[in-house]
Amino acid sequence: MSGGISRRSFIKLAATASAAAALPGCEPAARKLIPYVVPDENVVPGIPSFFATTCAECPAGCGVVARVREGRVIKLEGNPSDPISVGALCARGQAALQGLYNPDRVAHPQIRGDQGATRTASWDEAVQLLSQRLAAASKAGKDRVAFLGSPGGPTFAKIVNAFLGAYGSGSSRAIFYEAINH
Repeated sequence: MSGGISRRSFIKLAATASAAAALPGCEPAARKLIPYVVPDENVVPGIPSFFATTCAECPAGCGVVARVREGRVIKLEGNPSDPISVGALCARGQAALQGLYNPDRVAHPQIRGDQGATRTASWDEAVQLLSQRLAAASKAGKDRVAFLGSPGGPTFAKIVNAFLGAYGSGSSRAIFYEAINH
């Protein structure tokens, strides 16, 4: 053959491509095939719903439209009516679904024991323990309760300050930081 691919090279290439295409089928089965057994009465299988919301991946807070099918968000797009992004959505916003459906994401409260090992707890137990420890810390003195988290805007800052003020310590220790800065 002149200038083309030989039959032997073509067969090798086809065999390699076939093997590569078959590999994803070798992965373990999905953990949950159906997100829930009894769907909401407003859910029509196969028909997506759209919800306007706000992206929380950075402090810009771009408006997004979430496409939801069978109760699961399947796609995020920029909201064209949003004055900040004007319909665009950055890579961090697009990747937000990866964090939402990450199989390694912590799904239940974890409580650290005396030996340092953690155990899964119920939400009621975790809330009760948190309330007890916050109350004990606020009784120990001023600025013993603090908030450490990502910025969420002026309204969120007011909520955090009201939360800190509710523990009577008059704490002013609200620390806002961005984990992945631009």
